[in-house]
Amino acid sequence: MNWVPGIGTMALAASGLATAQPAAGTTDVLRVKDVGRLVFVKPESEIRIALPYSIGSNYRWQILSAKRVTLAAPITTIDDPDRSVGAPGLPQVALIRLRAPSSGTASVLLGEVRDGNGGGNASNSYRFRFRVVP
Repeated sequence: MNWVPGIGTMALAASGLATAQPAAGTTDVLRVKDVGRLVFVKPESEIRIALPYSIGSNYRWQILSAKRVTLAAPITTIDDPDRSVGAPGLPQVALIRLRAPSSGTASVLLGEVRDGNGGGNASNSYRFRFRVVP
């Protein structure tokens, strides 16, 4: 998937939601392709989301809103573990680690906002949905 920064707001919503099975302790790393998919997680398990990051773009990912999830660690930038050496695409991703402490429906809206004073509107935003089940 080629990703172009500044392409405009890409808030995505799902009409027909697919589902994934619960993980034991952590989820697989979720990506843009998982937006709109209902992901089942265990209470207190770590939810990991990797989103495209453009070095030097003056944009960073942040939580715009969260329902029943908390940030488990600071948002970091790492080398993309799914990128093969020499493969086209961005070499780094922003890694967002969340926790859903209790059973129920949870969601997070992540936005890419400009660094600096004032911030501004998100250029890209993605909503991820979770069902927290014991």
